[in-house]
Amino acid sequence: MTIPLPKLDDLTKGTKVEVTVSGTLSESSGGFRMWLADGTSTASDTDICVRSLGNTTHRWVTTWGTAEEKCSIKENDDRMPNLPLEDTTVRQIIRVTTGGEKLRLRLSNQYGESDVTVKSLHLAKQVKADASTIDTATDQVVTVNGTEEFVIPKGKVIVTDPVDFSVNALENIAITSYFGASPTKNITGHRGARATTYQVSGNHVSDETLTEPKTTLSWFFLADASIWSTKESKAVVCFGDSITDGYGTDADYLGKKPDSYTRWVDCFAKRLQENDKTKHFAMTTALKCTARRSFRLERVLITVMLLKKCGR
Repeated sequence: MTIPLPKLDDLTKGTKVEVTVSGTLSESSGGFRMWLADGTSTASDTDICVRSLGNTTHRWVTTWGTAEEKCSIKENDDRMPNLPLEDTTVRQIIRVTTGGEKLRLRLSNQYGESDVTVKSLHLAKQVKADASTIDTATDQVVTVNGTEEFVIPKGKVIVTDPVDFSVNALENIAITSYFGASPTKNITGHRGARATTYQVSGNHVSDETLTEPKTTLSWFFLADASIWSTKESKAVVCFGDSITDGYGTDADYLGKKPDSYTRWVDCFAKRLQENDKTKHFAMTTALKCTARRSFRLERVLITVMLLKKCGR
């Protein structure tokens, strides 16, 4: 698979660039190649974004990520939204692994059968790990191409605009979305969040606490989060089976509960932050494989190579 690069005035051979690719990757792809010949490459594909890094001292580094999967919305499935997504507010929690002053999100509708309309999306710091309460002083609007309301097209992945959002390593971030029209059959998500997601009717994106929310333990439409980090920063991509995904860390029969952040990858991230020599390493999970469900290795390799091409 060859991805042509859009032409930029300052994009010449040898220039270091950041490449963001959105869209559906073919399962038959046997690898990934990218090159620039004499600065003459052109493309009209708006799903490919190229930005020259020049001599910048910072770059985007993935600080959190999860494996996207096709989730079939079924009645009485406690891992799916308890209410239809349209005209509801959903507050999801992620834990970043490194700190910084700017953050952006990658949102996925990879497996959706229709577009997702997001009428409003906000970021804020979570006050307590097992509650919907946010620090309203940190509340920030997230936009896409400068607009608060945007669409995640079916089968596509998009990247939000950067947000000035100061965050420390290992802090919990609440991502609160107010949805318009949304898929009613298949949605893109991850059923192993091990973190509580809160849902209420109506628009409550800036509410300090969501009143009597419906809850589930899945993420919806979230692919990853990146922080504007120093050029020395790197990202460690973890992949494996359900143990890597945190299986058992929220098992009631073992006396455990969600929102504990006790996966081995959480412990690894904490240890990296405890050592001055490894504080610049972020953590992200890109793959989960089980006997019942698998994610194509080609897709993971492409993800890893994209991270490498972006200097992550």
